[in-house]
Amino acid sequence: MSIIKQAIIMTLTVIFAYLFLQTPVLAKYSLQCFAILCLVFWFLQKKRGKKFFYVFDEGAATNTLVLNLAFLILIGNSNGLSSAFFALTFVQLFFLALALENRLAILLSLELILFYLGLALNRYGLNLTAMSMTEINNLLAIPLVMIFYLFGKVQFQRLHYKTLLLDCEKQEKLKAQADDQAVADFISNLLDRHLPMLEYLLISPEKNIVTINAELELLKKNLNKLLREINHKDANRPKSREEKILVEAEAEILIKAIDEET
Repeated sequence: MSIIKQAIIMTLTVIFAYLFLQTPVLAKYSLQCFAILCLVFWFLQKKRGKKFFYVFDEGAATNTLVLNLAFLILIGNSNGLSSAFFALTFVQLFFLALALENRLAILLSLELILFYLGLALNRYGLNLTAMSMTEINNLLAIPLVMIFYLFGKVQFQRLHYKTLLLDCEKQEKLKAQADDQAVADFISNLLDRHLPMLEYLLISPEKNIVTINAELELLKKNLNKLLREINHKDANRPKSREEKILVEAEAEILIKAIDEET
């Protein structure tokens, strides 16, 4: 789903939660609605084959918005900024920061500020100075906590992609070392088989000229076989290098994208 569609759906969920709470007939069923939305979120996660709170892959963003709606209705119905459940907002922000793209997460944090300000206006009217210090602190904490979560997310992503690059390079080095060791073992075994025989035959080279030539031909045949195997590996190696370059390029693009979003 494109980022624009996600932004529209996200905004509509916040608007729906606000209108739901402003409708007395519906507001009295807030707890039931919260339970139903949690079940819907669980069903969507189950349908995707994921656990309840697994929000680390693509496609989890839409499901997380259902959970976001559930939190808004629960907290909004219990006095909003002064709610006893307001601490759940920070849990809500944590999952949203992980599931949503950074720009969407920042946009949603601003929408949450407007959502709770709207509830405060309905409660206090235009006299927002009547808000308690706790309510003001809770309101200001929303964007600050979201930025903190996003900062941690960005640092984790950078470390993760750099780790992938290091693992890729390490695997290439181990593979090269294994190839070198295989060549060394082959040559060592080859010499161990033929050198003792040649040393023995060279004691009387005139008598053993035919056998010596046969041994030399066999030795050259085995060496040519080794060269063919090395050339075959070299011919196939560019593909693995291209794949490595693609992995590195993708990781670098992701890191640059993270930097741009930051």
